[in-house]
Amino acid sequence: YSCAHFLKQMRGIKDLLEKAGLGYLLDSPVAFQKFLEEVEALRKAAAELEKVKAQLADVQWRWEKAVKDLQSIGGDAEEMRRKLAAYEALGSIEDLQAALR
Repeated sequence: YSCAHFLKQMRGIKDLLEKAGLGYLLDSPVAFQKFLEEVEALRKAAAELEKVKAQLADVQWRWEKAVKDLQSIGGDAEEMRRKLAAYEALGSIEDLQAALR
């Protein structure tokens, strides 16, 4: 790259920073370095948030599956209660028939 190309790029960066209200960063290399460090920290935090978001989606999927499984078990348990009541009723009828004989 030529010196002119570098200066043109720097003017573009300066314009962008000023439009964003960050022109003060150009006054101090220390302030600019701190800004860059904060941007990097935010980038890392965003990446971590994406990981957490994926983990939460997995937890939600597991939770929904567990709820469906429990509903299925609940339905099965209700069916078993009905069958048991029917068998108990049949037992009572058989006892009644035996008593009538």
